[in-house]
Amino acid sequence: MLRRWLDQYERFLRIDPDGPTGVVVRARAIYAFGWSFVIVQTANIFVMTQTYGPWSRYHLISAAVCVAIVTSIIALRFTKAFTGYAIFHLVLMLSGVYLSAGPSEAGINSSLMPFIILAPLICGFVSGPRLTLLAGVISAALIWMLYGISVRNPDPMWDVYDAKMLERACQATYALIMGTVVGCAFSASIFHAFEKLEGARRRAERAEDAKARFLATMSHELRTPLNGVLGLTQSLQTTGLNDEQSHLVRTIGSSGDALLAILNDIGAMPRRDFRLVLV
Repeated sequence: MLRRWLDQYERFLRIDPDGPTGVVVRARAIYAFGWSFVIVQTANIFVMTQTYGPWSRYHLISAAVCVAIVTSIIALRFTKAFTGYAIFHLVLMLSGVYLSAGPSEAGINSSLMPFIILAPLICGFVSGPRLTLLAGVISAALIWMLYGISVRNPDPMWDVYDAKMLERACQATYALIMGTVVGCAFSASIFHAFEKLEGARRRAERAEDAKARFLATMSHELRTPLNGVLGLTQSLQTTGLNDEQSHLVRTIGSSGDALLAILNDIGAMPRRDFRLVLV
């Protein structure tokens, strides 16, 4: 049932499961991440209601980001510009973290810090290694910007605030570096594999086209002399032939008819697209 629902949803988004593998995988990554994010943030809004009251600026930021994510998923129906999606999600995620942590002066103590680590991984799935590396650099800059906010606005509840904040910023940067390296490695290898698959697909399609042209040419070229042979056998049957000669002529005619039927079947054979299926 879930598979049928997903198939219907992908038809709505105009994702062809038999299309290029790279397009299918990236489109699925976008809507899978998007809906996972929306579900998580919906739960987060409920938790924030228990923490901050019925409504706050944090509720507004989460709701606005969810609306933007859902809008980007619907946009898959109209465009498959995946680099644009990656940039949009990167900007949306990092700006959401900053708007939650900057004005409130939470800084490096923001509970949304894990989303900074996710940014290069998402770019790795959706775009390529260059944007993934750029996302890592921008995310690192945001981490240290938040660290600067925390240092400028120390919390008296912390005894050794600067040291703890520095450690937190360093640990977040280390995790970001690992996430960026994994994202770049995954992106480079998987998109290279996609290119090889698409190359194999194009070669197979060209081979199918060549085979179809060969069969059509062969059918046409063989049909003309074969019709002549069949016509002559029919003419021979009207002449004075003995029983043995008539039998031989009928045998030639029946063999020619069988061959002509094969050629007709080849000519009527529908052209099938080559499908490369990944299991």
